[in-house]
Amino acid sequence: MKRVALAILTLALFGAARLKVEQALSEELVAERLQLNTGLDLSVRDQVGQNAFVAAFGGFRSLMASLISLEAYGEWRFQNWGKVDSLDAIATKLMPHSPHYWDLHASHVGYDAASFYLYEASNLSKTMREDLFAEYVDKGQAIYDEGLRNNPLSWKMIYRTMEYVRKRRPDRDRYISLARLLLDNWGEIRDDDPVFRPTPDWIERFLAYELARRNGNDGADHAEAYALLKKRYAEGDRQGTLITMLNAFEILNQVPEDQRIPERAEAKFLTQALKDLRGAEPK
Repeated sequence: MKRVALAILTLALFGAARLKVEQALSEELVAERLQLNTGLDLSVRDQVGQNAFVAAFGGFRSLMASLISLEAYGEWRFQNWGKVDSLDAIATKLMPHSPHYWDLHASHVGYDAASFYLYEASNLSKTMREDLFAEYVDKGQAIYDEGLRNNPLSWKMIYRTMEYVRKRRPDRDRYISLARLLLDNWGEIRDDDPVFRPTPDWIERFLAYELARRNGNDGADHAEAYALLKKRYAEGDRQGTLITMLNAFEILNQVPEDQRIPERAEAKFLTQALKDLRGAEPK
């Protein structure tokens, strides 16, 4: 027991000394704008318990975050959403510059928990289910936002946030802003998602779609969207929605028949595209 106690004390003392050095170095790097502050929040101790905190304090934050994330998965299987939320939050505090934990936390809260309350919590009233759904969707957005602040040039954080504001919490202005962030900083974006990393061409195409559908006040969005779509077409892109949107713009802009692209979209899709564009015309 004495040896164990001595080992824990040594680890804690070493961790304390190391934390001071890391904090000083971190502050110096922050001053030089080389990284964000990654100091360990001592309040984590109250959430993870004394022994786990000693381990994290001693420099094992990555290991502790992995173990806590596994525990969160166990709670996720039983739909214990409050516990999942609190455990995932600890993991993000331990590893604030790991997009993986932010994305996992936001997905568990904004997608899984929100959908559970809306569709599966049959013991609750309809009003309560809808309120909880909205609450958890908003919480998911807040988590993505915080993750993005901690990882401003992470491809994974930017893309996952884009998908969230497109599918889960529609915000066209935010989507367009994030797409521009990617394109403007493409050379500096950190490639940290091994599953999906599209090219700038892909981003340009979806930026054009959202610009075309956004309510503008001077026609600038339509002009930019049309230019991007023509650029993508000239470079060989023949994706179905792109063809449909180009056809719609050509009709809207009264482009002469001999200057239009030869491909033709299905009538039902073209009708919807025209409706979208006309709904986004300047008022």
